[in-house]
Amino acid sequence: MNAAQRVQAEAAAVNLVRDQLAALGQTEPEYLKISIESETGFKELFEELLEQEAEADSFIAAIKARKDDLSARQERYAKRKETLRLLMASALEGAGLPKQETALGTVSISRVAPKVIVTDEAELPSRFWRPADPILDRKALTEALRARAAARAAAAAITDEDERRAALEAADAAHPEVPGASLSNGGASLTIRRK
Repeated sequence: MNAAQRVQAEAAAVNLVRDQLAALGQTEPEYLKISIESETGFKELFEELLEQEAEADSFIAAIKARKDDLSARQERYAKRKETLRLLMASALEGAGLPKQETALGTVSISRVAPKVIVTDEAELPSRFWRPADPILDRKALTEALRARAAARAAAAAITDEDERRAALEAADAAHPEVPGASLSNGGASLTIRRK
């Protein structure tokens, strides 16, 4: 390729880049700068493209660093929120109040039913596993554990020792122990409504 052919090829490439920017609807000042400055030549076009690519890298690095900072900040605020909710729940429980209304919102505390704590899935009887797929049927497991707990509590409340023993045996027969799972002690759930 001689010098004249090279100049023509470079000019055609410059025009191609300008046309592509127009076709893409790129009207941002950075792209207009490429279009204007590329009129001077092929080398200048690449200098401008490389300069803007380096600038884009700088922005990418800065945004990533800022994103990491914001993620850490988000995590700190999430922990702070959790602590504040624990403090509100503790204050309500300590005062023996079910709720507190303020101009900013109403905070209430309600009892939460005991939840299943699976200690060893391998020990759980097959009846608590869904047959179609290997997913634990937590609903059936919870119902069984709650039924056993209720039956044993009712039997334990019987004052006559012989009747109590017979009732506990009947409760155990009707609602056998579930190896690998137990009920938690329940707890409290905090609700905040914004006005």
